[in-house]
Amino acid sequence: MYLILALFTFTFSAFALELKDQSLEFTVPYTFGSHTFKGHKLNGEVSWDEQNQKITQAQYSLKVSEIEVKDQKLKCHFEESMTLDYGKSDFPAEHVCVDNKLPQEGKNSSIYPEIKMKLLSPVGFESKFAQVEWEIRGMKKTQEIPIELKRGESGELVINTEWSMKRSDFGIEVKKFLFIAADDKIHLKLKMIWSN
Repeated sequence: MYLILALFTFTFSAFALELKDQSLEFTVPYTFGSHTFKGHKLNGEVSWDEQNQKITQAQYSLKVSEIEVKDQKLKCHFEESMTLDYGKSDFPAEHVCVDNKLPQEGKNSSIYPEIKMKLLSPVGFESKFAQVEWEIRGMKKTQEIPIELKRGESGELVINTEWSMKRSDFGIEVKKFLFIAADDKIHLKLKMIWSN
């Protein structure tokens, strides 16, 4: 999941947008409730077509290590699930966190440090859905997600969206504790605000 300027390739009708605010939330249901993880340091670029009033390109990444949750042990377990090479690591057979951190090197160190998102279809004020490519744990999947693009009170561009995905689509494993297990469905919420 850097504080960023959203930069883009200029066309005759294009101009730079500054990313003012951002948040990406992951909510993972489990047997007795849910855990929410938050990312506020998205890094990337966006292309805005002023003439046609559309976002034409966008790609962002988020470092998994910068995703926030109050419980540091839970944070490390999240990093285990999202960043390790299961074929080489001792996880998911056993947890590999040491003092709530992953090793810096060796078979239990992070191999897939980022979550990446790429917009595949233009988004305008009339858009209801967008095609997005996700890259998680080195696996790429395309998904159609609901989307809303609007102007804020000061003229800034605002995107709001909520959707769900299955962790099994990316081979994400969560180590079960006794009879307590995580659900396969992950709920996501994204908000981005650009000034221009």
